[in-house]
Amino acid sequence: MALETGARIDIYEVTGKLGEGAMGEVYRARDTTLDRDVALKVLPDSFTADPERLGRFQREAKVLASLNHPNIGGIYGLETSGDNQALVLELIEGPTLAERIAEGPIPVEQGLAMVRQIAEALSAAHDAGVVHRDLKPANIKVRPDGTVKVLDFGLAKAVEGGATGSGSSDAATMTAMSSQAGAIIGTAAYMSPEQARGQDVDKRSDIWALGCVAYELLTGHRPFEGSTLSDTLASVLARDVDWSRLPEDVPPALHKFLKRCLEKDATKRLRDATEGILQLEDGLAQPVVEATEQVVVEQTPLKVWQQPAVAAGIALVAVLLTAVVSYFVLRAEPAGPGIVARSSLTPPPSQPLEALVDNNVAISRDGMRLVYRGLQDGTSRLYVRALADFEATALSGLSNNPRHPFLSPDGTRVGFFDGARALQRVSVLGGPPVTIVEVARGPRGASWGEDDRIVFATGGSESGLMSVAVAGGEIETLSTPNVEGGERNHMWPDILPGGEHVLFTILTSGPLENAQVAVFSFETGEYEVLFPGGSGAKYVPTGHIVYGVGGTLRAVGFDLETLTVTTEPIPVIEDVLMGPRGAANFAFSDEGALVYVEGQAGTAVGVDLVWVDTEGVEEVLAANTGNYRQPRLSPDGNRMAVQMRDTTNGNSDIFIYDISRNNFGQFTFDDSGDCCPLWTPDGMAVVWTSNRGGAPNLYKKNADGTGEIERIGESSAMQIGTTWTRDDAEVIFGMNGDLFIDTGDGQAGESLFESPFFESLPRISPDGRWIAYQSDEDGDSDIYVRPFPEIDEGKWKVSAQGGSHPVWSANGDELYFAVNNVVMAASVETEPTFNSGNPSILFQGGYSLIDTPLWGAFDFDPSTERFLVRKQSGSQEGDSFASLNLTAVFNWFEELSRSVPNGLGG
Repeated sequence: MALETGARIDIYEVTGKLGEGAMGEVYRARDTTLDRDVALKVLPDSFTADPERLGRFQREAKVLASLNHPNIGGIYGLETSGDNQALVLELIEGPTLAERIAEGPIPVEQGLAMVRQIAEALSAAHDAGVVHRDLKPANIKVRPDGTVKVLDFGLAKAVEGGATGSGSSDAATMTAMSSQAGAIIGTAAYMSPEQARGQDVDKRSDIWALGCVAYELLTGHRPFEGSTLSDTLASVLARDVDWSRLPEDVPPALHKFLKRCLEKDATKRLRDATEGILQLEDGLAQPVVEATEQVVVEQTPLKVWQQPAVAAGIALVAVLLTAVVSYFVLRAEPAGPGIVARSSLTPPPSQPLEALVDNNVAISRDGMRLVYRGLQDGTSRLYVRALADFEATALSGLSNNPRHPFLSPDGTRVGFFDGARALQRVSVLGGPPVTIVEVARGPRGASWGEDDRIVFATGGSESGLMSVAVAGGEIETLSTPNVEGGERNHMWPDILPGGEHVLFTILTSGPLENAQVAVFSFETGEYEVLFPGGSGAKYVPTGHIVYGVGGTLRAVGFDLETLTVTTEPIPVIEDVLMGPRGAANFAFSDEGALVYVEGQAGTAVGVDLVWVDTEGVEEVLAANTGNYRQPRLSPDGNRMAVQMRDTTNGNSDIFIYDISRNNFGQFTFDDSGDCCPLWTPDGMAVVWTSNRGGAPNLYKKNADGTGEIERIGESSAMQIGTTWTRDDAEVIFGMNGDLFIDTGDGQAGESLFESPFFESLPRISPDGRWIAYQSDEDGDSDIYVRPFPEIDEGKWKVSAQGGSHPVWSANGDELYFAVNNVVMAASVETEPTFNSGNPSILFQGGYSLIDTPLWGAFDFDPSTERFLVRKQSGSQEGDSFASLNLTAVFNWFEELSRSVPNGLGG
């Protein structure tokens, strides 16, 4: 039903008509609440009258609304008004690509920029599991600034329920069942062969359509045309593309890209858009030498230094002396048998390596790209370095704690852990990350299989290997540690070639050197120990297993067919950084390049404890550099309870530090991953989180070490105490993303308020009337305040652009919190009602202020108005992580095979 100007659908007022199509009529409308223009796509009556199709559409619209990419038109919502159902869409000014092509072919340089943007949009959607199915110039708009926006993502699937068609080659059709009005399954001229045959489609059909669109914008003609629908489909299925229509200035790399997109055999077609972008960029970067430019010279006897083997060695040395050594070291063909070269790839001091716990370095199989974890302005980031480039690029949009990067088999995507919250993936070109699955523990390794399944492991006692599809879904438990046999965890998986077995590490109850390397079978669901005394093992194509022990990489021969070890272990690389849980920081490419982080075995770069006042003046505590986390000050400010990790076995305990006497005393002694200390208001006892009862619950003990340990509450979920009430001294804690107060009945506690969001780190104000906490209510972490105990009588957002870890000033007139690794301050008024001022920077300086959303990373002493913060050792002089070096070894497979002959051709 047509809408008149001034008509309303909920809060949207129609201001004019923009067009119409098979999916319905499109109107310009005004959002009267947010005061912005939008596009309303009103669905046809035949569509809304079918409850099943409408329900399917609503479900798909929710998925599409999750897409967030600068080259994808946004979907804001699905609204109902009377009999009208309308999609609320981003209003994009400018012509469609079809209208632009109608004016003539687009110049190659401009067209290349458009193709790249379309491909990036496809890549982002495909990573989210969304296939367009109807990509064509009419569904692409070009803004005046040149930005390309792809529209109607996934709507073809959303309306599928048969098919539709009319008589022209522009009609959205399927080869059978064309009676259902409004169903869009694809447009004939842009259909892939498998789509035209009515077969199942996947992202490769979008790749085909991308090739069609790219060809058309460069030539002004469709690659497949016909006067009727049947003729068009016949052209798609049987006729070849007329490549002579391409302009002469189309570079060979773009020509190759088009041919790979338009492969009629889907198995030979370009696999995904990201891969296409990378190949196109690499091809465009290569110089083109025309045949007419080749010079024929008279052959003369070669000098000694001109002999191939000698010349290759000289050339290699010359390359190693240039600034682009890393590219040739990791990507070029081997210079000759026996030639092994080493090079430093250590990042600049402004982007230092950070490899403290996990294996935080990865390299693509083709050796083209390196991914590592580093720091920038005190914030942890993942960096991608194309080895042909001088500098690395930080992946933007990730959390403050991205950990354990690993690459997809084709090298186009990076998998990683978002702290201890989620397993995620992101394109190597950047963009918004996609959550694969939520996790409740920190990473213990992951491996990406050829079948797009990820085998991964997380922390916690008695945790085994797990598996999940890259697209997400249910987690499958693969293995469970044999606790009675002394096993604690299964970790650091590595999927073996063929995808039928997984190499992994068994962490035992003894020291780290007692860990075992084992192999798991998908077919039997069982595992077998291969050898003891190592961890972080990886299979090498030369027929070896390489693993870490005591800071040294060792290798053994390994028969992949029989799954048997064929040699004794032999050291191959010294001084490799290993984490406290056995992570060995090394990776290698299929081309034979090894990269590893140099560092002392079983240790990590330490942390200093630092006082910082509100003016930013700092004073380093006398305590030695250590592996400190979650410092909490006693009420009088004279002592500190802190978690410290034992680097020999990965276990953590609580220690109490007497600040004036510079004296540490161990407070907990159980192998239970103790963490997150909190002093009682009188300073006489400490509450902490421990696994000693089988679940991470709260426990309490006298601060002087006397008396029995008392369990506070009981739950199967993790409880982390953060603050106390002022009247009854009841502990308030976080659990499963909600806030609770201890009821004193030994149970899980009473919820403070109901919320679908993730809340944590509550802090009661000095007068006991307000509670500050962090929440992801607006998508990112921010600081909120509510009245206490009248928790539902108001709520105010204090932070402006993110915030975490709130603490109150001494008299409650300010709230301090962290944004990245900067401390912010916001003034607070509580009379006649709560009000906060604009946050401003209080101090910054390379401090480690961000941990996880679960526990605090710094504390405040109200008596001296100083902050107790952590700072990476050495960073006072701007030399953070100076002892960590990233080394590359070229032709390492040659060295490995000579060092550890295995009789298997390696």
